[in-house]
Amino acid sequence: MVDSLGNLVKKWYGYHIFLSLLFIIGGFIMNNNKVCVDLIVPSIEERYNVFIPVNKKTIEIIFLLNKAINEMTSGAFIMSDTLSLINADDGTIYDVEKTFLESGILNGTKLILL
Repeated sequence: MVDSLGNLVKKWYGYHIFLSLLFIIGGFIMNNNKVCVDLIVPSIEERYNVFIPVNKKTIEIIFLLNKAINEMTSGAFIMSDTLSLINADDGTIYDVEKTFLESGILNGTKLILL
C-alpha cells in the first residue's frame, strides 16, 4: 500500500510533494518544530519545497535529503558525503554541526544542495 501511495503521489503531485511526505512518514514532523524551505538541487535541475525539523543537525538533514533525492530520481542524483547546504540569497555555507534553529534557517529560506 505504501508503494502504491508513493507512486500515486509522485504521479499526481510531483516529486516535491513526495519528498515532503517522506519526512512526514519518517516521523520527522513535530509540532511546530519544522521549517518549510525551498531546496534547489542544481545537479539535477530540480527544486523542492521541504519540511525540515529545526532540532536536527545540518549533517543529518543533508544525509536524509541526499538519500531521499537519490531514491526519487532512481540514482540520477548521486550519493555523496561531500554535500553542503548553502543559502541561495547570501551564499552562506551552513555549519554541518549546527541545527537549523542554531543556523537561523526560517520558513521560506532558499537553500542550495551542492
